[in-house]
Order: sequence, then structure tokens, then C-alpha cells
Amino acid sequence: MFNRLCFIGVGLIGGSMARTARLYGLANEYVGFGRPADQGNLDQAKHLGVIDEYYLSIEQAGQGAD
Repeated sequence: MFNRLCFIGVGLIGGSMARTARLYGLANEYVGFGRPADQGNLDQAKHLGVIDEYYLSIEQAGQGAD
């Protein structure tokens, strides 16, 4: 099991991967990264429980990720 999984983009592919990882309980924390223009998608992914948190900085999103 992973402590923290980071998904670069949470659109159709990244969001599906995050949902599947969560379904199988592969990590304790699921985070997403996206560009400021994608903040609506990131907000929706967080609201739907696909990810726990998101970041607009790749450095922050990847910090501590397995």
C-alpha cells in the first residue's frame, strides 16, 4: 500500500485511475495536480471524493508522494 498517490491531471484518465486506486484501497491519501485553468475539474474531483486534496504547484502535489 502507498501512503500518498499523486495524479497529474484528474480528467477522464487521471480521475478514473484515482477512483480505481481508491476502490482498491491502494493508498492512504489521493492528491491531484492541475493547471489554474483546470481548477473547476479539480474542485469537482475533490467534491466527488475522487481526490482528497489538489494543488496547482507540481512541487507541492508531489511532495511526499509514493
